[in-house]
Amino acid sequence: MLLLKVGRVCPFAAQCIYNQNGQCWGAKPNRDYEFTCEYVVNGKILEGGSRIPGDKTGKMKVILE
Repeated sequence: MLLLKVGRVCPFAAQCIYNQNGQCWGAKPNRDYEFTCEYVVNGKILEGGSRIPGDKTGKMKVILE
């Protein structure tokens, strides 16, 4: 897991499959809150997940009923 402090940009933003069209909030330098990314583990990007465009903290989950 990767924890990005306020204003820090994800070091994997350029090659990350979850940052399509710059939508991942971890890649935004003007973020004023921490961002948690569970898709980066030990410096590697895990596949098989999905990033919700409106998820500003990285902790948002989709609940289906």
